[in-house]
Amino acid sequence: REDNADIARDATRKDRLSQILRFVWPALGTCMADPAMSFVDAWCLGRTATTLDLAALGPNLTVFNFLTYGFFFLSAITTVRVADAVSRKEIDEAERSLFGCLLVAICAGIAIA
Repeated sequence: REDNADIARDATRKDRLSQILRFVWPALGTCMADPAMSFVDAWCLGRTATTLDLAALGPNLTVFNFLTYGFFFLSAITTVRVADAVSRKEIDEAERSLFGCLLVAICAGIAIA
């Protein structure tokens, strides 16, 4: 009996770990996207442009990063609203929250660009 209980506990732990990892990767991607884009910008510009162009990239990245960080609240709000609706098994409300936040993100992206 103890072996079956241990196996069941291990399976439950693996399921929980799997669920956590499914959430962690997108969240980590959100945090890592900005530094990755800055690195790619600097790498591409460094290979093709002058030193003056590369020096101008620093302030540009600072301004863009500031604007991007200003909209990180959308990630937190979306996660909380969707998780709350899903926990109450209200999938329609979760979809409305997700699409509403997505619309705000698209409009903000267009405004920044």
